[in-house]
Amino acid sequence: MAESNSRYEEKLLKKSMSPIWKSMRRELEAGVLPNQVDWNDFWEKIEHYTQTAMPEWKAQWQECIEEVQAMHIALKQNDIEAARRHMKNADAITKACHKRWKD
Repeated sequence: MAESNSRYEEKLLKKSMSPIWKSMRRELEAGVLPNQVDWNDFWEKIEHYTQTAMPEWKAQWQECIEEVQAMHIALKQNDIEAARRHMKNADAITKACHKRWKD
């Protein structure tokens, strides 16, 4: 039962990250720096979600995190183009991971 409850909480956490990511994507596509509060909330969720990473997809998750971290560095430097590129890379990694591992 604990395993099932844990998976449910993981899915809820993942679903809570999605709207923040989409909002940041819309802002970047509009040429606007994402809201720092959104970023902080998103990063907190990433750190929590990292604890739930399954061994079979942990390497892809780490690649994704590295792209998200690079995106954040680009944002701090006001480099919207680089931030967009890193976001697209993170999206591609996520899509490939979901295609392979999503249940």
